Amino acid sequence: MWLDESRWELVRDSVPVPCVDLIPFRVRDDRTEVGLIERESPFGLRWCQLGGRLRLGETLRDGLLRHVAHTLTGLEFELAVDPQPDYVMQWFRDEVPADRDGVEYGYDPRVHAVALCFAVAAGGDPVAVEGGEALRFAWFDVATIRARDDELWPGTAAMVTAVSGLINRPESSL
Repeated sequence: MWLDESRWELVRDSVPVPCVDLIPFRVRDDRTEVGLIERESPFGLRWCQLGGRLRLGETLRDGLLRHVAHTLTGLEFELAVDPQPDYVMQWFRDEVPADRDGVEYGYDPRVHAVALCFAVAAGGDPVAVEGGEALRFAWFDVATIRARDDELWPGTAAMVTAVSGLINRPESSL
């Protein structure tokens, strides 16, 4: 079920919205890289993770696969039948301090969202789907992601940093 604009506005003004975010990664020459999409945003063109809100009755896996299918072609990865998040990222509508109580949060002036983040080993030759939200796809070195913060959606570097320790698991490289 999709909401008309007035109902969607009521939801956004009333409760946090559950989302799923996919963080594809690969290891190349002993460097861990994450795949991000470039898209239009309230901040202009910015790089960010792939994903978005869940639909009523949709499993986490189905939501992730839907967002990938509507955004990219050529991304090769595997998802468990019942994937469990690697990290939970909170995105606030009102700008929050970059570091509050030792925790970094994301900023999205459109919606307060709680994103279940899934880091997945990936390969292939990803390309943006014509007419989708992504304008292009690129791989970014995790070690230098903070230096690119001005090119990223506010909070994306914090999210990548939070999951970076998890994505160096030996069992997760393709």
